[in-house]
Amino acid sequence: MALSDLNKAIKLKSNIADYHNQRGIVYTLLENYEKAIKDFNKAIKIDKEIIEYYYNRGSAFMKSERYHEAIQDYIKVISLDAGDTQAFINRGYCYNK
Repeated sequence: MALSDLNKAIKLKSNIADYHNQRGIVYTLLENYEKAIKDFNKAIKIDKEIIEYYYNRGSAFMKSERYHEAIQDYIKVISLDAGDTQAFINRGYCYNK
């Protein structure tokens, strides 16, 4: 249901970054990481200053074992918010992999 509602919302207003971010989260929960990453890419294209979008894309990259790309997103998160300890933890995990 959430996915259907988000698809409708994006069809009506495709320029709202958070709609893409929210759909990306749903795709991540469904383990459809490629679709999730595409949505996070779109959210970032619309609004490059929202830390959550980089963090969410990094998580999708990490879960799909694309560690190098995940590291780049976590570096971006850390550059925007050096207090984000989870980004440091996730980046370390990816370096370890």
